[in-house]
Amino acid sequence: MRQADLIISAICFVSFVVGIPANAISLKYFLKKNHYNSTCIYIAVSLLDIITCAMVFPVGLTLAGQRNGLMFSSGTFCSVWGITWEFIPYYSVFLVFCLSTLRTFNLLKPFVNVKRKTVIRVMICYAVFLMGR
Repeated sequence: MRQADLIISAICFVSFVVGIPANAISLKYFLKKNHYNSTCIYIAVSLLDIITCAMVFPVGLTLAGQRNGLMFSSGTFCSVWGITWEFIPYYSVFLVFCLSTLRTFNLLKPFVNVKRKTVIRVMICYAVFLMGR
């Protein structure tokens, strides 16, 4: 069990150390581009990936520390971490759905423009829906 914990812990640390700077670079790139519909979604994906990479750090710390509570001994931290961890996969899949839907719509109706405000409103509504669950 200890060996598996150390391997998973190492993977968490590598994800943290590599993932945050890499996603920060991609976020910076997309923030500089024109804010088309897909660019707004890529910005959200980059932010979500940064959050995901940051959230594996406490898991890696806990596993490396022989499963001591460390950060998870705090009820508040545990609650916030759990809610966020529950939110991330659903919202990530939703963003992929949005990208796929926009691309399909652009192929089917190339001269019809979906307003960026509409895409952002849909993204916000779904985030609010997920948080209310």
